[in-house]
Amino acid sequence: MDLTWVTRHLPGSEVSVLDRLKESIQSINDGVKSVRNICSGLRPGVLDDLGLAAAIEWQASDFASRNGVLCDVSVPPVDLHLDGDRATAAFRIFQECLTNVIRHAQAKSVRVSLCQEEENILLIVEDDGIGFCESDLSNSLGSLGLLGMKERAQFCGGEVQISSSPGKGTTVIVRVPVDTPGAEREQPCTF
Repeated sequence: MDLTWVTRHLPGSEVSVLDRLKESIQSINDGVKSVRNICSGLRPGVLDDLGLAAAIEWQASDFASRNGVLCDVSVPPVDLHLDGDRATAAFRIFQECLTNVIRHAQAKSVRVSLCQEEENILLIVEDDGIGFCESDLSNSLGSLGLLGMKERAQFCGGEVQISSSPGKGTTVIVRVPVDTPGAEREQPCTF
């Protein structure tokens, strides 16, 4: 339906109807913008346009500037071999890691490494925060984000390992299989 066309063809005497129609058009436009922003947050254009490595650099930079937490990022100079679903899963897991850092870790810095090791993409996110007792995970509703990370990885044939201890920060290691078995190694994992 073309609401703008309707507004142009309403008689001038229908001021109240015209005003309501213009408000409705503005609400629709605002809704479309909101949906675009939500979609961008779920799968930002940089992920499609430049790949996982660039998306991780972009997200880490945005996170650091918004939250004042130093992010040291090491990614390969070329993108890795992941299909769209696997790249999205890895990126969303990374976003959840950063969310957990800001909500729970009280960290001053985060180190991130993305590389290919054998037939897996390896993403390591390590913070210097307060950490937690791993045995508390099974008793806490707060671990739903961690459970979601593990489910995302498992959905694409990967896995998530989380290690932490009080006062020693948290390390999340994500392994996701590359698209083609036997793909050559892109870059060693280093910090």
